[in-house]
Amino acid sequence: MKTELFYITIVLIIGFIIAGPIFSDGFLICQDNPPHQAEAYFLVNELIPEGKLFGWAPMDSGGFPIFMYDYPLGFWLLALIHLILGLDVILSYKMIVFISYVGVSLAFFLAFNKRLGAKIALVLSILLLLQFDFISFPLNGLWGQYFSMI
Repeated sequence: MKTELFYITIVLIIGFIIAGPIFSDGFLICQDNPPHQAEAYFLVNELIPEGKLFGWAPMDSGGFPIFMYDYPLGFWLLALIHLILGLDVILSYKMIVFISYVGVSLAFFLAFNKRLGAKIALVLSILLLLQFDFISFPLNGLWGQYFSMI
């Protein structure tokens, strides 16, 4: 158990070294991130105070149902992080992006730990973190899909 916790810590540290720059000042501007951040802000500041988890998002054109094209779980977790920890919406958004990125690698490690052995599962989890497409998807706003894999 101590070895597994040590390996999980290694995966978290390497994940933070790789994705840590997303926590710099400002918001994420790559591809789908700006509209997702607008949806997150709308959810936290407009819908949740009214007691709603879904609603009409007036952000594009005449508007559309919020989460029509997105997975809502990540946004609801973002809202929980915002409400429980008191962080601003942008930092909560960045935490969700990071959790989705590292979470899949941790789930991979936990799934293959018993089958392949802890050391092999650790190496494969780290290699997964280093794979270009694996990191580019959540950084480009496709982090909701990663929550479906966790």
